[in-house]
Amino acid sequence: MRGNLLVLAILVVTQAFAFSQTAKHKNTITGCLTSTTIGKRKEYRLVDQKRNKNIAYSKTVDLGPYVGQSVTLVGDVSATPSTDEGTREPMPVFLVFEVQPASGNCK
Repeated sequence: MRGNLLVLAILVVTQAFAFSQTAKHKNTITGCLTSTTIGKRKEYRLVDQKRNKNIAYSKTVDLGPYVGQSVTLVGDVSATPSTDEGTREPMPVFLVFEVQPASGNCK
């Protein structure tokens, strides 16, 4: 009986540890998605409802079809901002996991 409890405890702790390692901290930002080309690289930006500019990128989601639209981005904010090459101002970097259509107009 004692051995079964030990095995069960190990399984529960192992699964909890594995889940904590793969879970991502999700944030959302909503605004207008734009793009610009810097050299040969396309860069996406989202200006949120408070007029904050964010550099948006994704390893899994094609952001191109959403340019010019109001969207909600689900993802994670980098702890280190990037410097915008055009204006030289620091901007938060947002890693996008998911894109959802949002209400509102892009101007």
